[in-house]
Amino acid sequence: MEGILAGLVNLGLGGVMGAALIWFLHHLVTRTLPEMTKIFREEVNAERDQRHKEHQALLQSIDRLGQQQHKEHEAIIDHLDSGFKELVNEITDNRVALEKRLEKLPPSPPGPAPGHHRPRSQ
Repeated sequence: MEGILAGLVNLGLGGVMGAALIWFLHHLVTRTLPEMTKIFREEVNAERDQRHKEHQALLQSIDRLGQQQHKEHEAIIDHLDSGFKELVNEITDNRVALEKRLEKLPPSPPGPAPGHHRPRSQ
């Protein structure tokens, strides 16, 4: 250690400052920058993984909502289809009932229908 100290004293203030600068740059290049790069990469990877998980969760949520809407739309369509079938059945039943009532009526005599008047000629 005495040899190093004696050498630094012989270099003078400029030499000591130069040696300190060389040591600082050496430390910066060999230790600090690689550590900073490593930490930065780890943080970026952690952030990337977090964003990927959030993205996947969002996609799953959107998919579930889409499936739920699809089921709701199918239920509405089934309900409408059932309602239309009931309506068609009711119309058919009413038509059959009307035809049966008309068959029971006596035939009407030829001529104008009751309540129908011929227009007067002038």
